[in-house]
Amino acid sequence: MTRTLLSLALLACACDKADRPTPAPALPEPSAATLSAPADASIAPALAVAIPHPAPSASATQAATSRALPPAASAATPVDAAAPVSAATVAPGVGMHFDAPSFAVDAPAPAACDKGAVCTFTVRVTAKDEFHVNKDYPYKLKMEDAAGGDFAGRDTQGKNVFSKSAGDFALDGEKSGVMTVRVTAASSGPMALTGTLKLSVCNAANCMLEQAQVHVTVPVR
Repeated sequence: MTRTLLSLALLACACDKADRPTPAPALPEPSAATLSAPADASIAPALAVAIPHPAPSASATQAATSRALPPAASAATPVDAAAPVSAATVAPGVGMHFDAPSFAVDAPAPAACDKGAVCTFTVRVTAKDEFHVNKDYPYKLKMEDAAGGDFAGRDTQGKNVFSKSAGDFALDGEKSGVMTVRVTAASSGPMALTGTLKLSVCNAANCMLEQAQVHVTVPVR
């Protein structure tokens, strides 16, 4: 009897333990390093999505463009085709330099002159080294006919001839002399002129007869 009661008590105790729920294992507390790290690294880029700004309206874009661009020139602005040509629009004159063993010839670039007025340019002869200009020689410059150009020479051979005898050539010391040329232009623009200068230079032994080609461009307003 006693053994039977003991068996029943053990059986009841076992059934009571079986009916009790098994407690869940305790989770470990997160460390400081775990709390500082993000829970899911793949979520971080999604949180940094840029929020797009609204596009500017068409009226705002047009206003900004009109402020940035300078006002365009009016296509209806009249242009006076008969307006006089200013000195800034005239090409500069062109001179020349000729070099020989015993002398040099220079014609500085002529200054601009007005159409219908008398334009002038000069031609200088310079003797080199032991040479000097021949003061007794009849220096002469014969210009070629030029379209639109009317020469004002006083030599008896014609208006396109400039000479010492006509007062166009002047000595400038023993080493140099200058010829002055005068011409009137009938139209505006560059006027190209060419000619042949006859001259003479001497040293202690003898005098030499020489010539040089002259070519200049006169700017005419």
